[in-house]
Amino acid sequence: MPVVSGAADPVRKEESNVFGKLWELFLDSFPKILLPGLTMTIPLTAISFTLALIIAVAMALVQFANVPVLRRVARFYIWIFRGTPLLVQLFIVFYGLSRVGIAPDREKKYDFSTPYAFNRTAVLVRGDYDQIHSMEDLKGKRTANTISSNYATLAESYGATVTGVDDLNQTIELLLSGRIDATLNAEVVFADYQRTHPDANIQMVAFSDEPERVAIPVRKGAPPCWRPSTTLWPRWTPTVPCPGCP
Repeated sequence: MPVVSGAADPVRKEESNVFGKLWELFLDSFPKILLPGLTMTIPLTAISFTLALIIAVAMALVQFANVPVLRRVARFYIWIFRGTPLLVQLFIVFYGLSRVGIAPDREKKYDFSTPYAFNRTAVLVRGDYDQIHSMEDLKGKRTANTISSNYATLAESYGATVTGVDDLNQTIELLLSGRIDATLNAEVVFADYQRTHPDANIQMVAFSDEPERVAIPVRKGAPPCWRPSTTLWPRWTPTVPCPGCP
């Protein structure tokens, strides 16, 4: 039976056109999307590798040092980072430690370490919105934040109506669409968003008088080895017996 080659030509031509369009899309997106990503990823990789190498060498040397306290710190560090998945560590640092602010209601339930960060709260509005110039102007306005955050509590204390959201991107969408008047968050968070979205029609118009203190919480009544120290991290050495530890 003879093979009709003409029927296959349109299919091959269409496949060729699709491949050509995909290649054009890749070439067009490379300088706009991939290249900026590479310029950030490569330096971060180099910095992370260098810091990891320094920490690893330091931990190895400490293991051989005849200083019990330093050896316990090194063992604790290794125990934490070897015993937990990297993804879990990232979630804890990004969604946990960075958002645990010291608030009166939390101080009733937890002890806190010495604050390791001080975040000034900023009010973000649309670029063409001119009805908010201070925290007091939030009265009667609509804001959006995660309900459990200190920012939602702060907005309500100034008389704003708070809408619950899941993340910052959802908040910005509500703000730009006019469904809320403002949102509150750390100044560094907004500054980073503006840096990555320079064309976004947003502006910071007011700031809190007192910065939010961010620290590590430890439940009240915990054994002494679990209590927060006066340094950055809670003092906990699992290699040393502690009376009252479970």
